[in-house]
Amino acid sequence: MPNQSATLSAPDTCLALHAGTARELMTPNPLSIHDTATAQDAADFLYTHHISGAPVIDVAGRPVGVITMTDLVWFQRAKDGHFPTQHEIYYRDAPAKTRPVSASARLARELMTPAVFSVRPETPVRQVLEEMYRSKVHRLFVVDGDGTLIGVVAAFDVIRDLCE
Repeated sequence: MPNQSATLSAPDTCLALHAGTARELMTPNPLSIHDTATAQDAADFLYTHHISGAPVIDVAGRPVGVITMTDLVWFQRAKDGHFPTQHEIYYRDAPAKTRPVSASARLARELMTPAVFSVRPETPVRQVLEEMYRSKVHRLFVVDGDGTLIGVVAAFDVIRDLCE
């Protein structure tokens, strides 16, 4: 029986990034969560804005970590031994007792991934992509000379730039 797997042919045109620097590729003024937000506030924030993760910033606006839906799901699992179903994670109409994150005094800074992967606005795009790949992250923070968050380069920003 012949191999029926699909084969990929070379595209008619080569995709190329248009951006030359992190500043040209980034989403400016990204939505962020303060490090003193509760777990419930963080969950509501991500849900309301339809995003899977956001930078966590301190009072000076400097990134101190990133909080994702995955962080919140693992927190809930550890908290009550219940691993939420996909329906419970994505549908707000789920009964309150089965929502992935219940009201809690836990703070975003306790749940976030404390690693901050960042680049400067003038960083060449090739270096940005290499850093994302090397660090195995979906997003890099763009910070100014004072370390203040001014943008985020996410995997989606790279795809958007390729398709423009």
